[in-house]
Amino acid sequence: MPADRDLAVFYRSLAEMLRAGVVVGGALESCASSLPEAGAAARIVAQGQPLSAAFARFPRVFPSDHVQLLQIAEHSGSLEATLHDLADYATEMDSAQRTVKSGLTLPAFIVHLGAFLAPVSGLVLGHTSLADYLLAALLPLSALWMAVAAGVWFARRAPAEKLDTILRHVPVVNDAWSDLQRWRVAASLRFLARTSLDVPSSLRFAASVCRDAHLAATLRYAATRTARHGTPASTAIDSAGALPSDVIALWRNAEITGTHEAAFARIADRYAQSFRHRVQTLATWLPRIAYLLVAVAMVLQIFRSAGNYLGALAH
Repeated sequence: MPADRDLAVFYRSLAEMLRAGVVVGGALESCASSLPEAGAAARIVAQGQPLSAAFARFPRVFPSDHVQLLQIAEHSGSLEATLHDLADYATEMDSAQRTVKSGLTLPAFIVHLGAFLAPVSGLVLGHTSLADYLLAALLPLSALWMAVAAGVWFARRAPAEKLDTILRHVPVVNDAWSDLQRWRVAASLRFLARTSLDVPSSLRFAASVCRDAHLAATLRYAATRTARHGTPASTAIDSAGALPSDVIALWRNAEITGTHEAAFARIADRYAQSFRHRVQTLATWLPRIAYLLVAVAMVLQIFRSAGNYLGALAH
């Protein structure tokens, strides 16, 4: 799957070309430099298929929720605006990933340095061979990287309910995860507010992109109540306590005044800002965790060296 940065550039370039009056096929061909699959998508469009159908042929490149949003936008005539919104969302995701990665750089260096420094005393004093020293340094690093790889694999493949259950018990991460899911829901509802899609269908779509199990279930419940009984969505969601009262108040006011897009834009901006703040907090905590791990390793090595020294004195 391409990086969010590449998707953002592609979506924005495509939207600008469509706004300038370039036909979809020609716009895709021009964007092939930023995303190689665009050329193949252009050939599919040339055969008479819509843009969303062409993107659906590349599920490893274009997420399914992006394809569904574009399909809805094609029917409502808001394709350019939706492409711009997807570009903005991909840019935000890329920024968050860069923040976390920059926060991981120093901790990763410290952990690797500590892994090689901790057993060095035994090598200097002649208590261990070079092979044993390298084994002592590389073994914990191998275990760490295996754990990281397993965590990344689980995060990408795990069902939404299991991932949500685990992340909600991780300090700092749980708040960022919650804000991210609320941001995704609000952004999706904002996209759909400018289309002709009815409220129950919009709520079901928002539930499909939300990986917060409680919030997704609440959205599906609200969709059912709205479709069957005409209950306002804000009332159904408020009864479940899935969103704060001030968000519900904004939502209810939008239902009265018909300003859904503006209201959901404000809600999305709120959770986007909160998510960015949480990510920054997470990035500041990562080095502290690394310092703790290295300190523990060094203390253990000090006790081990002291034991070897005392043993040598006893003999």
